[in-house]
Amino acid sequence: MEDEMNALEKNNTWTLETLPAGKRPIGFQWVYKIKYKVDGIVERYKAHLVAKGFTQVEGLDYYDTFAPVAKLVTVRCLLAVAPIRNWELHQLDVHNAFLHGDLDEELYMHLPPDILVELGMLGTKPSLFPMKQKLKLTSDDGPHLSDPMQYRRLVRGLMYLTITHLEISSVVDILNQLMQAPQRPHLDAAMRVLRCLKSSPGQGVDHPQPMKPFCDNKAAIHMATNPVFHERTRHIEIDCHFIREWIQARVITTFHVRSKLQLVDIFTKALGSDQFQFLLRKLGIFYLHAPT
Repeated sequence: MEDEMNALEKNNTWTLETLPAGKRPIGFQWVYKIKYKVDGIVERYKAHLVAKGFTQVEGLDYYDTFAPVAKLVTVRCLLAVAPIRNWELHQLDVHNAFLHGDLDEELYMHLPPDILVELGMLGTKPSLFPMKQKLKLTSDDGPHLSDPMQYRRLVRGLMYLTITHLEISSVVDILNQLMQAPQRPHLDAAMRVLRCLKSSPGQGVDHPQPMKPFCDNKAAIHMATNPVFHERTRHIEIDCHFIREWIQARVITTFHVRSKLQLVDIFTKALGSDQFQFLLRKLGIFYLHAPT
């Protein structure tokens, strides 16, 4: 998002103006996408700031539309002719390609705020964990928000952050289920996640050795290694048999671990401060800006 904002400002995409009388500004939205390489490895994470053009009225805000992009049939024709003509093809990715076009019309858009600025949280106190351990959020927790879009924008931004902050995945998943009719307690919970992120503005992961799968359920380990236990269990999914075959081939090896040491808990449930910080350290997550 920072790269996108820098590119927009570098290309002089807009100028800050006072909204003239009779003009109506349109909103904006962040669009997130993951770009993959041919082999399926993540190449980079993309964020685009787009104007909500669908709120404009034809004949009032605009008169015609035009998209300067190649049609798919044209691309297919080019790829079909290239090998026949022995053409050499190259692929390139132009960042912010749409900014190289000219816009003669006047267009007014709301200024995109920083998420902490929008919520007035620049001076807020950081939190060491994203959600209280015994907090239960439901669809009937309190008064509905007068502006539900604020909550929805916040949660969408948090969903994007789970790509690099896996420790907030379970909390954001809960918040995402309450997007239809958000209430004040839901917004408070989402803002606590922001406070937790504020306590760790830069963090990285250090895994010097391969990780081994651990399980805190001995019955699950026995089921994975002993076919006798399968006969006593109903509704075993196909993927369970697939995993068992890999275990028998010793491609995967399971180990028992105490529940307190189960790393996956940080991805699936709300934890207390001590346990949350403990599992972060066990995962090899460290703060890049911590004093040495």
